[in-house]
Amino acid sequence: MFEFLIKPKILQFENLSEFSERFQMNQTDLVITDKVFSRLVFPCDVIFQDDYGNGEPTDEKIDRILVLANKKEYKRILAIGGGTAIDIAKLLVDPAKTSCDALYSMPIEKQRDLIAIPTTCGTGSEVTCISIVSFIQKEVKIGLVDPALYPDYAVLIPELLVGLPYPVFITSSIDALIHAVESFLSPKATPFSKMYSQKAINMILSGFLKLKAGEVPVRFEEYLLASTLAGIAFSNAGCGLIHAMSYPISGKYHYSHGAANAKVFMAVMEYYHSAGDLSPLFGIMKQSFGEKDCMEALKDLVQRLLPPNSLAQKGMDAAVCFEFAKAVMDTQKRLLSNAFVPVDHEIIQKIYQNILEGDKCWRSEN
Repeated sequence: MFEFLIKPKILQFENLSEFSERFQMNQTDLVITDKVFSRLVFPCDVIFQDDYGNGEPTDEKIDRILVLANKKEYKRILAIGGGTAIDIAKLLVDPAKTSCDALYSMPIEKQRDLIAIPTTCGTGSEVTCISIVSFIQKEVKIGLVDPALYPDYAVLIPELLVGLPYPVFITSSIDALIHAVESFLSPKATPFSKMYSQKAINMILSGFLKLKAGEVPVRFEEYLLASTLAGIAFSNAGCGLIHAMSYPISGKYHYSHGAANAKVFMAVMEYYHSAGDLSPLFGIMKQSFGEKDCMEALKDLVQRLLPPNSLAQKGMDAAVCFEFAKAVMDTQKRLLSNAFVPVDHEIIQKIYQNILEGDKCWRSEN
């Protein structure tokens, strides 16, 4: 027996004007967005999430935004942005919750409709019931999962991705690839979720192979759609070890979510390759890579597209590897249950150390 669910209604428009005509925004709406979209004019109140702290959602940022969002009786919350804006907007659907602690400790009762419009091609958050928050004092990211957090509508508007900087494009789209890969490998995967994972993997790899490093695609439709397909897949099958291990990195060193996942991606895949049978996944990837060794082809592709950086230069060392592994084991049990093969503290610590060794190799080659 298995379950499969697509909760939000998914719509696509050519531009924001078409969306506005369809949804008839008014003063009972509240928009959560990023300052980069301050040029847009809305007939309602707007909160620019990055006015309340840089980077991804934190408990402190959310507490400040909750105060503003609960001053009026808004009927709809519209999230226009990347994963940060969408994850924050999800936490505003219950006006009775006045703090991040309350959201994480009490049942959520949805009292506001939620419309999610992604402006990157990686989050997948527009079709999930998950919101990820960094708790600053704990230096850890924790996911809140609740059916009340599902958006009512997921709206795809490729026009809003025009002008996306390359680092944001590439880390977000690699994140979408990781969503598709992890959901395909998850023990909770079903024939239905795997169908969405497979399509997303093929679309993203096909696009990547046409790109040169530093190049942004002219048209974003395929990447945006692939991201949503991957979001549907991981909403049902879950993400796993890659995401679990990325959270301490982004929490402590302030990497973006996509960049932290990309940093962990190949080290985890190499462990999986040594510990299990990845041939079903490689069978999908061969549609893009042909007869090349899929592990080597994937590694070469990621290295070509992603600017190299070093965790060692951030201060990560063997002691931090031990601490991070413990944090993952203690706080990411939800994600670890979706790992392709079982892992323990020792294995996770070793993978972190392998990432550091890879950094050293890169520095010696350059």
